[in-house]
Amino acid sequence: MSTVLNNPQSPAKDNSAQIMQFLKIIEQDANHSHEMASVGAYTQLAQYIDVMVSNPLQGYGQTLISSSDNLKNVLKFIVESFFKTNSIILDSVFHSKNGFLEYYVILKKDNTKNRNSIFEFLRQYDALDISNMLPIHFSFLPEAAKTLQDIGEKLELN
Repeated sequence: MSTVLNNPQSPAKDNSAQIMQFLKIIEQDANHSHEMASVGAYTQLAQYIDVMVSNPLQGYGQTLISSSDNLKNVLKFIVESFFKTNSIILDSVFHSKNGFLEYYVILKKDNTKNRNSIFEFLRQYDALDISNMLPIHFSFLPEAAKTLQDIGEKLELN
């Protein structure tokens, strides 16, 4: 049973249509899982519920790992989208082979204004609690570094 909260200051009021749509999807998935289970077939949702009921610690551990992996992928997408959005000042960007959220940046013009444009993203990210758990690192390199073989995977900025 869920606790019902009615808070006029809640941002949920502005998102009520999206919340209802999301709940409808959950309802459909639950109904489908129920139908399949009645004939002995278990959907991914039913399997997840089974693990959570039979071994909650394993279930929470799997959920944590899955959530962490999903979050890392979302962060990678956000960082790489940021680079694409700022491609006008970027010569090249390489994803390091050594760190998941580590990038080497080569600016078209290496100056304070362009560096500050890149640092602003990091300042905003560092203000979030998650930045301690999943740090993002940018290193500026000179133009000559883009000829190095083991620098990392070059990002397409177009």
